[in-house]
Amino acid sequence: MGRSSFEYDEPLRPETRPASGLRKFATAILSLVLIPALIIAALLLPPISLLERIQGLSSTAIDRNGGSLMDPDGMTIVFPPEGVIESFRVSLDSIPRAEFLNGNAGDAWLTALNALAAAGLEAKSPIYQVEVQGGHLEQSIVRIPIPNDSQPYETLELYSWDGDSWEFVPSAVLAVEDRIEARLGGPPPSNFIVMQTSAPPARVGTNIGVGEQPPASLANAAITTLAVGGYYLRGDGALDIVRTNPPAGNYAIVPVLRNWQDGTAPRSDLLHNMLVEPGQLQNQLTAIANLLTQYSYPGVIIDYRGMETIPAGEAEFTHFIEQLAERLHAPDMNRWLAVRVEWPQQISAVEWNTRGYDWKALGGVADRVLIPGPADPAAYQLGGQMGALLAFATDQIDRSKVQVELPGMSVERSGNQLWLKGFQQSLQPLVAQIRLSGKDGVIVPGADIEVAAVNPRITRPLTWDDAIGAYVYAYTDDQQMERTVTIENSSSFARKLNLLERYEVTQVMVRDADSGDVDPALWEVARQFQTGGGVNTAPTMIKVSYKIFHPDGGVMEEVTVPIENPVYTFMAPDGEGDIHVEAQVVQISNLGSMQAASPQNTVAMSLATPTPVATNTPVPTPTPEAPRVVSTQNVNVREGPGTTGYGIIGQLSAGQPYLIFGKNQTGDWWQIDIGGKKGWVYAELTTASGPLNTVE
Repeated sequence: MGRSSFEYDEPLRPETRPASGLRKFATAILSLVLIPALIIAALLLPPISLLERIQGLSSTAIDRNGGSLMDPDGMTIVFPPEGVIESFRVSLDSIPRAEFLNGNAGDAWLTALNALAAAGLEAKSPIYQVEVQGGHLEQSIVRIPIPNDSQPYETLELYSWDGDSWEFVPSAVLAVEDRIEARLGGPPPSNFIVMQTSAPPARVGTNIGVGEQPPASLANAAITTLAVGGYYLRGDGALDIVRTNPPAGNYAIVPVLRNWQDGTAPRSDLLHNMLVEPGQLQNQLTAIANLLTQYSYPGVIIDYRGMETIPAGEAEFTHFIEQLAERLHAPDMNRWLAVRVEWPQQISAVEWNTRGYDWKALGGVADRVLIPGPADPAAYQLGGQMGALLAFATDQIDRSKVQVELPGMSVERSGNQLWLKGFQQSLQPLVAQIRLSGKDGVIVPGADIEVAAVNPRITRPLTWDDAIGAYVYAYTDDQQMERTVTIENSSSFARKLNLLERYEVTQVMVRDADSGDVDPALWEVARQFQTGGGVNTAPTMIKVSYKIFHPDGGVMEEVTVPIENPVYTFMAPDGEGDIHVEAQVVQISNLGSMQAASPQNTVAMSLATPTPVATNTPVPTPTPEAPRVVSTQNVNVREGPGTTGYGIIGQLSAGQPYLIFGKNQTGDWWQIDIGGKKGWVYAELTTASGPLNTVE
């Protein structure tokens, strides 16, 4: 008889129970742990890669044909086919602006929120978050609709949070297309947001050349930086230093490193060799570090020109600046670095050829990028070339790093040619000829005398041109060609600063101060600019001043008349001798102070007296007066007849006469004696008297 089924339910014998329990435990482990683990691993690992497949449900695959993503608010990221080297996946998310500003975006964004005020930033859009997975991407384009309530557009920027600080992302505001666009040389930032920016503290500096001393007008000027020349790139990559006595003052002194000198072409060959030869590059870095350490300079300005003549030099120059920035920003140095670029070539309303300098890259590593402003006054009118340049510059470079070099001299134009003129030099023709006349050409005591500043060559009188923000007049030259003179003074300087403020650009360098003929009132405008109270852009008054002297030498009258009609009538005094009249252009500031704006010109005329009875008394031959010059201001005396290549050896003291010994071939420089030495002064800044026809 076979076994009943119940026999299988008999209990185990005691000696077999432990082994059977172990097998049950092992079976449970295998079933509950190992097998699920293997299944999970199989799902997560290739070829299934379940996690990536799940993530892929919220990301987009971009192959080598390119593609794009769009946020619900219209923000778009474009991946051009030429920029996709290897396929990748990308996901897009956003944090609403209100959620971020209310502190509800999570702990990770609280630090970013708290850093806005210190950075001078105001959030204007959501925070867009992008994650790129795998692949290789060399180009992307971000397009964001301009948010509501974002005026002024000139100061909108794109920023990204790197976990520690807000970082500038180069972008352009395309107002006509109502969007902000960033063209990137790689993937988009992991996050980005549109910001409204505010201006950093204003700073104004100026520069002087080799061997120059600061002009007297800078003694109490409100400048923060004095850039001094005299440091040149040499053949082994190090520096030739020809300045040994940097002038002290109430400003920081910084050296300007150059590969060029006035009147000569830039040594682009030396620059190219330094950039491509590792040994020369190290010599350059070491020489700069030693220079700043030796003289305790707080920073340096690199002014190396001729980059557009160096093949593939843009990347090499950027590499040099990156290495120099790393050296100067090290804790043991802690110096700032500025790079002066050359005036770019405008291609279109929004495109510029930067002539061998990568503005984006330089702005990413240097502390300042110094951009020269144009000499042409017409460029500074609203909607002009300077506005377009400022828009481009602040698209490429964090505006807190943009420094603009503004002209300090007046401009004379004939056709397409421009010449620079000093402040007083440019106004001197307005009083170059003074007419003093009475009735029938005779001055009779008690009769009216008319004095007038009349220059027959003036074709258009001095008037304020509100479009360009400057005083302008015109005259005919010796070839009967008309020349237009635009005066650079405190008013035109204020208008330029006002234009810069529209773009929140507040770092300024004034060039040409070393000419010694810059409007002294310009520095008061610089002071206003830096105190943050805004500058007064109303034009100053320019008039003609007449000082009338009695034959006995006393002052009869001192008056000012409008520059548009510089005529004045007075009564001739009693007595005998000559009446002298000194004429001078003067400038009256918006605060009411008056200063000389041109050299003086003097005219004299004798009072009519009864004709004496002739006698036989012999008349002694008068001793001829020696030719001499005098100036109403301190004027630089140079080693030779020119400002280029001739150092300053002293200054004329205002009101002090100096003997004339010679003149140059063109007759616009006098050779004089100053302290027993021969020197040269510019004729238009002085008044000459005596037998000038004897001067050779």
